[in-house]
Amino acid sequence: MNTQPTHLVLESKVFNLSTRGSAGTILNEDINFKSRIRFDVPDMIVRDENVEYIQFSVPYAVIPISFYTINEYNRVLKVTENAITTTFTFPVGNYNATFFMATFKQLLNGTTSGAGRWNIILNDIDSSFTITNSTYSFTLLEDSTISSIMGFSETISSSIVSALNTLDLPRCCNFLSLPRVCMRCNDLANSNMVGDFGSSDIILSIPNDSRPNSQIVYQNTTQSKMLFRKDKMDSFIVTLTNDDGQLLNFNGISSFWTFQFDIYRRLSDKLPAFSQITKSVNSINNQREMFQEGE
Repeated sequence: MNTQPTHLVLESKVFNLSTRGSAGTILNEDINFKSRIRFDVPDMIVRDENVEYIQFSVPYAVIPISFYTINEYNRVLKVTENAITTTFTFPVGNYNATFFMATFKQLLNGTTSGAGRWNIILNDIDSSFTITNSTYSFTLLEDSTISSIMGFSETISSSIVSALNTLDLPRCCNFLSLPRVCMRCNDLANSNMVGDFGSSDIILSIPNDSRPNSQIVYQNTTQSKMLFRKDKMDSFIVTLTNDDGQLLNFNGISSFWTFQFDIYRRLSDKLPAFSQITKSVNSINNQREMFQEGE
């Protein structure tokens, strides 16, 4: 709980911001991403000589779950079959295991070399995939960006099982949505660390406990605040990313949030009342007149 020192006066500035085009300038190459935006607010925060310190917080945020489980960053599968390496690119979207298996077979069997040789099934006990090829041995390459979705992390190769080239993936498949959204701003970041702990621009990490096509509603119930260290701010950039710093694609849907600045100012001496000033001036004048008469 933050308590206000008795010798300071609190001034709070609240800014309701969003990724709507009218609120700021979208900086994404594809503006439908709506995850990187610059705000220009003249004299938003100016630290003067009476300011003791300034605290910054995000009291409220609404983030749409309009990004996909398979997206621009995790949709590539690289397969070596019969000494030939082929790259397969999955369409972006929200997948479950059933839809993924159908897409896998369509992609791999749809090539001239595929010719119906490929199959994939799901083990219902441990939620892992088994892939088979009726003609050739094959290898899944570790630089496939879809590896964590399918359930492998390094280059793995098939072996013969019941006359089929077979590969049991070592981990369960993962079609869960993004676990959290990182809000970043170089001008406001202080001490939050996420992921590899090399990031220094994170101001808020918002847990995602909502389903796709719904929204995250974040409220700062702990009243968490950070020190604002700059002397002035009238232009700043906010980005919304995953833990790896990759910009999220919100597919044209806007996010909304509130920035609050609590400015603690030192109490200045109270100016005397006008009547007191007049009385003092009259007293000085009377003393001057008396001095002049004494001369």
